[in-house]
Amino acid sequence: MVGRSKELATDKLKFFERIEEAAEWLGGVYLVHSNGAIQYVRNPLETVRTLCSVGPTKLVWQRVPIGTETRCEVQTSFLNDNGPGTSLASKEKLVKYGRTWISEREFVQAHQGYRIVQRGPHPDERKRRSQATALRDCAR
Repeated sequence: MVGRSKELATDKLKFFERIEEAAEWLGGVYLVHSNGAIQYVRNPLETVRTLCSVGPTKLVWQRVPIGTETRCEVQTSFLNDNGPGTSLASKEKLVKYGRTWISEREFVQAHQGYRIVQRGPHPDERKRRSQATALRDCAR
């Protein structure tokens, strides 16, 4: 995906395969914000750790499936539910994709050096997912 996107790159818009490369190009990261996405990457916990390691001042996580242990599941939805607009297809298509629930203990441990200032269920999905805001400790 990054390879195809590179043709859109300019001196102010770049695409990277590694988070660390993007952070270096930016010259520092103030905010990391993820809303209902981290659970769909190949290794969510490692990605969380990498995002924390680039030292952003603030991390905001919304709609993250948090559980007592890490587990994977297959999520099924209609293709039309996965983006804006309406489908041009004459009939609705079901799509399946992996989703990972992250261990709460490991998720919190990944934020070593940060102070969690807000934590709780997402207002729209009280029973299923969590949100958290973490700020970097001043001593870091």
